[in-house]
Amino acid sequence: MKINEIKALDYQCQGDSLTLVLSETDFETVSNLNTALVEVRTDDGDLVEAHGGYALRAITYDKDKQTYTVVCTTAADDTTAQAISQLVAKVDELTTSSTALAAQVDYISMMTDTDMEGE
Repeated sequence: MKINEIKALDYQCQGDSLTLVLSETDFETVSNLNTALVEVRTDDGDLVEAHGGYALRAITYDKDKQTYTVVCTTAADDTTAQAISQLVAKVDELTTSSTALAAQVDYISMMTDTDMEGE
């Protein structure tokens, strides 16, 4: 079998993780693997599975077996990352606003209590 044109001995997809065992290749080829679209094909070139949206997380070389184990995890796409950044900014803004409002409420409450004591 081949994964993105590289000879593969095994692969495993579990949850957010995709692990590939590649052979007859070199570090440069493995490190430049297109993890955005991982295609598993038979030796004849027939598509078996395709996995998308991954980012390379680790490469381990087994000297005895002469294989590379590649670990990929799902990656947030740019629009998701952008949306998360916007939400974080909004939460910070709301936190600042609520802190300011709480201070104003405390002040008004204190002033009301002071006015009530004077009567």
